[in-house]
This record gives sequence, structure tokens and C-alpha cells, in this order.
Amino acid sequence: MNPRTLSGMFWILLACLLSCFNDVMCKSLGGHLHAINVLFFRFLFSTLLFLPWVITQRKTFYTKHLGIHALRGLLFSCAMLPWCYGIIALPLPLITTISFAVPLFVTLLAQIFLRESVGFRRMGAVVIGFIGVMVGSGAYYTGEHGLFVGLALLATFMFAVLDVVNKKLLILHEGFAPMMFFSSLWTMLFTFPLAWMHWQTPNTTELGWLILLGIGANGLLGCLLKASSCCDLSALQPLRYTEFIFSCVFSILIFHEQPTFQVLCGLAFIVPTTLYLGHHELRLEKNKLQSL
Repeated sequence: MNPRTLSGMFWILLACLLSCFNDVMCKSLGGHLHAINVLFFRFLFSTLLFLPWVITQRKTFYTKHLGIHALRGLLFSCAMLPWCYGIIALPLPLITTISFAVPLFVTLLAQIFLRESVGFRRMGAVVIGFIGVMVGSGAYYTGEHGLFVGLALLATFMFAVLDVVNKKLLILHEGFAPMMFFSSLWTMLFTFPLAWMHWQTPNTTELGWLILLGIGANGLLGCLLKASSCCDLSALQPLRYTEFIFSCVFSILIFHEQPTFQVLCGLAFIVPTTLYLGHHELRLEKNKLQSL
């Protein structure tokens, strides 16, 4: 396999693990603090962690695309707020299953705006995976959870737009350092007014978890950026389905929530699709190497 493709797979899998870790902390903290406060402190500490490097290595964080970073911060804020409410209100395996709608949106957007070659196999894989998402979350479309499911799906679309904007910045040769720092800075600034309206001062224990959440946020974004720089976004998206396994483990061990039968039925669509696409990508890489 091409080393860059293998590296991209590693970084996206690590991103899935960190994403689940962040969701667990957000869900736990959401039982004590308002969701918008959790988000504000997450990005506050994420920003503060960069300050020593920003002060000592200013040239590394220089950017010509401050407006695009502001757009990224706005998109991230608009996506994270409904997503955080969904994490608090819905079972973790379900919210993870809903997040699998991102690959479909990313694949379509990457084809339109980045002109990446998708192909019918990649497209078919993410469509079948999306069917699995619909099956897995179907029982929650009505009743009191219906609104949270709808908001979570809307958030997944904004996450997909953000992924494409990130890839565009990488094409413009923007560095990882400014992408990570300005993402946290702008999102912190956009969430502060709402956080002030619902202000709750965290205790010492909560403060410690919020700092860990800030570290996890930086790690997650860094892994996603590294993965995007290695190979096509559309080729990596189905690997995000492995996040379901991590979420089930965390959900059972920490929240004592078992995945429902319907969620498992949705997974029955997702897992074979991911395995097939992984085999397909390996075969494509092998053919490329043989043709050289």
C-alpha cells in the first residue's frame, strides 16, 4: 500500500478514537454544566494551550487567510452547539451512528468543490452506509428525541462543509499550526456571548476535565488535518464507521447504555460496506504501483 494512504488511514482511525473520548467527556460534563459552557471552555483551553508556541514562534502561526479561518470558526460553532445538545440527550452509540452521515455529505461536496475523483464504488459505499445511519436512528425520529436527531443531522452537514474548507486550505498550503490555532480561537470567540448568557462556573474537578477536553479537541483536529493531507477525503470517510465500535465500548463501560437492536441493524449495513471499500482501496493502490 502507498505509505501516504496507510498514514491517512492511521490518522483517521486515531481521530475516531479521540472523537469518542471527547464525546464521553462532553456527555459527562453536560450533566452538570450548560452545553454552551462546555463548548466555550473546550475551545478556551484549546486556544490557551497554543499560546506558548504562538508567543515564541509567531512566524509559524502567520496566515494570509484570516477570513477563511473566521468562516471555519463560525461553521464549527454552528455545528458544535446542536451536536453537543445531541450528545447529552441521545445515547452515545446513536449519536455516533448519526455522525456517519458526514461521509456522504463530504463525498458529494469534495466532488463538487475539490473536484476529487469519487467513482461509483466509493459513492455506493457511502450511500449504503448512510442507509445504515437511517436504519440505526429510525426509532428516534419521533417523540421528544426527534428534534435532537434532526439537529444532529444538520450538524453533520456543517461538519462536512468544514472538512471541505479544511481541505481547501491545505491545497492553498496553509500550515497545520495556524489551522489548529485559529480554529480554536474563532470558535471560542463565537461561543463566548452565548456562554456568558448561561454562565456557570465549573468546580475544580470539572475544570480538570474541561482542560482534558481542550487537549482532546486539539488532538482530534490535528489528526483530521494530517489525514486530509495524506490522501483524498472521499477515500478516508468510510473508515470513520469504526468510531461506532469505540462508542459502544465507552457507552457500555461508562454510561451502562447498550446499543439498541435497531442501531445494530444499521451497523449491519455499515460494517460490510467499510470492509468492502477498504479492500477496493487496497486493490486500487496495488494497481497504481504495478503500473509504475
